[in-house]
Amino acid sequence: QEEELAKTEKIEKLFEKLIAVNKNLAEKNKVSETVSKDFNETSSEVQTKRHALDALKELVQVFRDQTSIQEKIQNEAQPHEIKNLEINSELLKKRLDLMSESCEQLEEILKQKEAYKKVLERELTTLKPEIHGLARERDKYMRWLQQRGFSLPKINQVINRNIEETSEECEVDTETLPHNDEKTWLMLNCSRTEAERLLDGKPDGTFLIRKSRHVDKYALSVVCNGSVNHCIINETSKGLGFTEPYNIYPTLKDLVLHYATNSLEIHNDLLNTVLAYPILACNGSYIGENPPIYVS
Repeated sequence: QEEELAKTEKIEKLFEKLIAVNKNLAEKNKVSETVSKDFNETSSEVQTKRHALDALKELVQVFRDQTSIQEKIQNEAQPHEIKNLEINSELLKKRLDLMSESCEQLEEILKQKEAYKKVLERELTTLKPEIHGLARERDKYMRWLQQRGFSLPKINQVINRNIEETSEECEVDTETLPHNDEKTWLMLNCSRTEAERLLDGKPDGTFLIRKSRHVDKYALSVVCNGSVNHCIINETSKGLGFTEPYNIYPTLKDLVLHYATNSLEIHNDLLNTVLAYPILACNGSYIGENPPIYVS
């Protein structure tokens, strides 16, 4: 049935759909390249830190063995030898404590890196079928246009001309996004009800972050598919995030910048949006009875 409809569809419509699909495919490929690069770099870091941790654990064990030997010698020592042995024992214990602490810190960093690696791996797994699907759809429209008498060079010419005209729009430089200014999205005294009022009727991807009704927690309020959704932001020793093992972002700003270009769909199938528009960057001011409280 789709093939039959393509035979009577307006040529302009077929080109319009082809250009849209091709643009989407190019964007997904670019995201995939960025994520792949990040994944490879993170994998390398994980491997390096794991080797360093193994070496440090071995060194800690050597010092523990030395401490045990020192204690045994001290117990068997002559009275005049005890003072010097105690000093040596104290120095040895301090070094052991410092190395054990370094070992714990490195272990925590490694856990965070491994968690981030899993996030990237999941993103790549999600992107792969999307890219394949878009490539098939692009090829389908190109085939239909060829069946309607357009040569492949002519079709590519139209596509390439459109790419040149819109290339600047495809560039996403997170350093220039309004998201970098926390005052555009962080509204600590905004309630859930007020957030829903502010976001009502706004485009998908419009968002703010507020204090949750839960003690010492933040909440994201974001528009998706025309309705306002709310997500609790967890704060753990590893970092901030929506779910384990993705609680890895050092600050709210880091979390916001990541999801400015990465879909929330990875956490919830219904949230197929990025954090596109900070609420105050859209409005220019806080629409409410009281001004917002910001965190510097």
